[in-house]
Amino acid sequence: MRIKDNNKRRAIRDAAVTEVIVGGLGGASVSKIAKRANVSAGTIYLYFPNKEELLQQVFLEIKTELHEHMMAVFKPTENSAENIKKMWFSLFEYILENPNDFVFSEYVSAAQLLDDKRKPEVEAMAMEIGGILMSAIEDGTLRRVSLNALSALLIAPAVQLGKRAIHEELPVDQKIVEDTFDMIWRGVSFS
Repeated sequence: MRIKDNNKRRAIRDAAVTEVIVGGLGGASVSKIAKRANVSAGTIYLYFPNKEELLQQVFLEIKTELHEHMMAVFKPTENSAENIKKMWFSLFEYILENPNDFVFSEYVSAAQLLDDKRKPEVEAMAMEIGGILMSAIEDGTLRRVSLNALSALLIAPAVQLGKRAIHEELPVDQKIVEDTFDMIWRGVSFS
């Protein structure tokens, strides 16, 4: 049995991300991913049993990295407003620092590619963020609205700003980012 190599696995992951961005989910074949990763198709099968498994695992890795990036700035000792602001900017920062991963995750998310055994992992991450938002509602920081509406109001603008920056390949105007957060915050908070 051949030994797995983390560098090869990372090359496969990066190649899968790029192939999905270039050719869509349907166009990303194992052979194209292998060619882009500079490995054989057999090497891919050492790490992943099939293309669907590969795409699901890569998606979960990216979602986990994004979640950990946001949670790294969360400090239980800080007030809700400060935590939510830091998490929002962390989300935006992740998008800018990992544009290909972000675009890939958007494609996979839109296609609802995750199987039932993996959905709970993503739901658990969403629940953790939801718990933070719920605490902010309970402590009077945020308006009492549904968590779905609140999440959409907070997340969508960061995602849109990130998409715009990625597609236009222009430097981000930090003032626009800060103004956007301030406008959102005035709408969802009591401050």
